[in-house]
Amino acid sequence: MKELQVDRELCIGCCRCVDFAPMIFAMEDGLAYVEIQPSEDEFDEANNALENCPTEAIDWV
Repeated sequence: MKELQVDRELCIGCCRCVDFAPMIFAMEDGLAYVEIQPSEDEFDEANNALENCPTEAIDWV
């Protein structure tokens, strides 16, 4: 099963992912991370965050 991941080397701390999916993403030390893996009901929110990340730091691995 794939998991959502934030590449913290690419993250610029813009908080868009947190805006799109606050139950999934959080910020720490000015950078985003995946706080919890999305449930099936949260896949759309997770994908919106992924698609709107300006540095493409979010991906399914």
